Amino acid sequence: MTCENNINGKTLAILVAVQGLYSSEVSGEVDIDNILKKAIKIPADSDEDEIKSKPNKKQLKKIISGVQKNKDEIDILIKKFLKPGWEINRLDMLLLSIIRAAVFELKYCEDVPVRVVFDEYMNVAHAFYDTQEVGFINAILDSISVDLRK
Repeated sequence: MTCENNINGKTLAILVAVQGLYSSEVSGEVDIDNILKKAIKIPADSDEDEIKSKPNKKQLKKIISGVQKNKDEIDILIKKFLKPGWEINRLDMLLLSIIRAAVFELKYCEDVPVRVVFDEYMNVAHAFYDTQEVGFINAILDSISVDLRK
């Protein structure tokens, strides 16, 4: 996936964090430092000239370590708003990675406005999914944000 030249460091950090979280789910990697090292590597076959921005490493580390350390609590929140009969393990791993990262910011980064979290994560969701999945992410995040930030 190529990045737009105008993507800022925070947006790129969110995108890279989501990819790192997804990769850790697939590989079973739990060591935060290893996840971070893998997440910030540029693939050998990519054209570095295409990537003008660099991810904000502080933001990247905050999201990855925050999700990994609080995954159980985050998953409890997500499960609370899934339709009856749905289990969290039925969710696509990338979709779940996006939701987990957004829920982390909603729950643990109260200084970040809800609208900012929505905008950033909806942009990331659009990079990977069509309308149906993006709508699902939006609905879950909306319910969780209302519950968390009453």
